[in-house]
Amino acid sequence: MVSNDNYIESKFNKMIRRFHSTLIKTHELADLMLQRVPIYIIDASYDIPGVSGNSKSEHFKTRLPGAKFFEIDEVSDKTNSLPHMMPTLDTFVDFMKKLRIKNDDNLLVCYDRYGAFTSPRVWYTFKCFGKKNIAVLDGGLPKWVSENLLTESSEYEIYQNPEGEINEDYNYQFDKKKVKNFEAMTSFFALLGSRTSVPQTNTQILDARPPKRFLGIDPEPREGIRSGNARGTKNHCFKYNFKSDGTFKNPEELKKHFIEAGINMDESAHTIHMCGSGISACVNILAMELAGKTNNSLYDGSWTEYATRFPKEEERAPRVKSILQSEYMKHVKERFDLKSNPEDAIKKMEMLTKMLKK
Repeated sequence: MVSNDNYIESKFNKMIRRFHSTLIKTHELADLMLQRVPIYIIDASYDIPGVSGNSKSEHFKTRLPGAKFFEIDEVSDKTNSLPHMMPTLDTFVDFMKKLRIKNDDNLLVCYDRYGAFTSPRVWYTFKCFGKKNIAVLDGGLPKWVSENLLTESSEYEIYQNPEGEINEDYNYQFDKKKVKNFEAMTSFFALLGSRTSVPQTNTQILDARPPKRFLGIDPEPREGIRSGNARGTKNHCFKYNFKSDGTFKNPEELKKHFIEAGINMDESAHTIHMCGSGISACVNILAMELAGKTNNSLYDGSWTEYATRFPKEEERAPRVKSILQSEYMKHVKERFDLKSNPEDAIKKMEMLTKMLKK
């Protein structure tokens, strides 16, 4: 006979598994915490250029109860000169022992102080290492605080002594299919950059950077990195996934946005995501999973690696009249400035972009 305690525990475990592979709402997490359901909570905030404040200091000042701080730059492959590259299995397991985050059935919730900007990167990192029961807090710390939910503040030692931890409790495994390296990407860029009318691959690459950086109009925030884009890639800025309150749009809206960006949302079409350095790309991965498409992977080196290792392509002589080029630039400006009919401007820019590539 099943005891009442076991029944309640089983009920909670099923509820946790049912809800959470992508997002968890603030009220859902608050309810689980009130019920004292075992949960790992991770503050995945990361210092963003141009944003004031130090993420670790802010964590000590205001955090969700019981939250642990995940240092994205520390839990990384330090042998690689590129920023915060995915850690090796040994490095990841070592840090998880220090943080006491086991690969068990307990829910793991990631959040950040911006809303959901850097937490999807940590969410995706855990997915790469085999964590199944994991979610991003929709709206992050700003929404949690706005709802007057409980927080705590104090300084503490982030890492604990890993000695004595049982290896079997940290049975993480790295899924290399979820992350693409430079060598794999060179083939995809070549295929996608082909001018043939017949598609050379069913893979598509989506860049999460803002459009002006993607088009080479605005500079990259990292010194020495040129702006622009890799031939054959498509653009969908990570910010397009959010509502005005910082929470994610509904699945139907997200799917519509991706399709408008030229993305094939069929599950058979593999999507490789990139951005500046592998962080905001994970926002698009999470949004795409919310929209029902899970056939995704991450180009970890992203534009920082591409711009460093690929020489800048020579400008191609246009095959259209100069007046068309002027028209193209006019509509590029409209893409960012026109408020009365932005959808029409986007369509015109996409049409003219295709004509310029012929």
